[in-house]
Amino acid sequence: MAGLDDISVANYTKLKYGQSGSEVTLTNIQSIGELTDEKTIIDVQEYGVAYLRKLVGTANAGPIEVLLNLDPSDATHKYIINSYKLGTRERFVLELTNAAGDKGDSIEFNGFIGSKSLGNDFDSARTVSLSIAIDGAVGDLVANA
Repeated sequence: MAGLDDISVANYTKLKYGQSGSEVTLTNIQSIGELTDEKTIIDVQEYGVAYLRKLVGTANAGPIEVLLNLDPSDATHKYIINSYKLGTRERFVLELTNAAGDKGDSIEFNGFIGSKSLGNDFDSARTVSLSIAIDGAVGDLVANA
């Protein structure tokens, strides 16, 4: 499978967890938030200089929010909620594909489920919102093999 070669719709994004080669796709996903990776920029003050200079400090990946249409009997939901309870570090793969699924790219990262909350609004699908705290760097976007 080759990487994406044109603009594409995010509807074909999948979130997987597990060891390389045996990943499991998380089911019934309603939405996946933004994957952010940012560096701290330090302002350097200096007398007699009109503009501040900048230095690059440490990097940090922000949390990614995932909203699931809750199915308590679904094995992937049971696993990921149990991961939250145990505080287990997980390997995740965010897979981006085209509509046909024949081209795509993926991004790997490790993280912990930092929070979960149950949505119970009237006349809407029951949901569970998960916040994945990314541990370390976000991988590069690579073409799926």
